Amino acid sequence: MVLIPANPNLGIDVPFCIDEYEASRPDATETDQGVDTSMALSLAGVIPWHVNPMSSDALDQMRDAAGAAGKRLCTAAEWTAACSGNSGLTYAYGNVFDPLACNCVDSFCAEYCADNGIAPVDCSTDANCGYTYSCFFVVPTGDFEDCRSGQGVFDLNGNVWEVVLSSIDPRGYEIRGGGFNDAGAAGRLQCDFNADWSNLYAGFRCCRDPD
Repeated sequence: MVLIPANPNLGIDVPFCIDEYEASRPDATETDQGVDTSMALSLAGVIPWHVNPMSSDALDQMRDAAGAAGKRLCTAAEWTAACSGNSGLTYAYGNVFDPLACNCVDSFCAEYCADNGIAPVDCSTDANCGYTYSCFFVVPTGDFEDCRSGQGVFDLNGNVWEVVLSSIDPRGYEIRGGGFNDAGAAGRLQCDFNADWSNLYAGFRCCRDPD
């Protein structure tokens, strides 16, 4: 786990720990998320735990899996502190959107064109280009080396959305970080964006108090 410092601007007065990687299931592999929901792990190189649609039952399952690992679901403030840091960054890696930094709908367009003989001058790499070529997909945790915060937390932006507990959202949770298949990635991957719909690929990561 990664120790995140206190952030009084977000109401976090003491440090806390957050998992380095998105939660995964015990039987997850680099090609499949697995089916064992008994415990949430934090491992590199496996497909992250995700559900679609998000629901109250899924929230209970995530909460139980975090508890089984001796951890808990992160709060919205904790997740924001890990993503934005004390500098208030727009994305975990900086303030300027880079479609190649984290896994999003725009990440694989140039690669698709190269693999399919489409000349660079004819290749669309504009926003939402992934829909043009249907070249978007979940990737194993930590695959995007540049998609990490200054403290070393991976995939806070992109890949799968992350469910966090909220005292403000009437659902009791927020859905942060953006996903691999979302239009308007530059907006939806921002650290402060909360998805208000349930038809998405929702995952999570765990937090706990320091020892």
